[in-house]
Amino acid sequence: MKNFFLSGHFKKGDFIVFFCIAGMVLISAILFYRPAAEAKQVVIYVNSEKYAAYQLDQPYDKNIKVPVNKNPKYGYNHIRIHDGVVTMVESTCPNGDCVKMGTIREAGDILVCLPHKLMVRLEGGEAVDAVSY
Repeated sequence: MKNFFLSGHFKKGDFIVFFCIAGMVLISAILFYRPAAEAKQVVIYVNSEKYAAYQLDQPYDKNIKVPVNKNPKYGYNHIRIHDGVVTMVESTCPNGDCVKMGTIREAGDILVCLPHKLMVRLEGGEAVDAVSY
């Protein structure tokens, strides 16, 4: 059986195009890869206003109950900070999508509860997006 590459199906130009595309893909992967930025603090926003901020530079286990509109009779969100990661443990919102969002651990990650107008964001550790010369 003949070798597929040497059988005449590919011409010299086909190899050049193939290696050029493979090279561009490899260079793009190298240039656009950036390591995740380390989060420095957890900031909780209610109605787009800063409600609280917690530093992540010390290991601790913190459970926070955030009342909706600063009044517990409207419901609450239970947030857990543990070992540098943040999870929405419980919420009294109707659909509970915020609880299903999982755990956040990198700067820029967010948890959102739309019915309660709550956002939990990890901030700090700015990473370089691009470099220009």
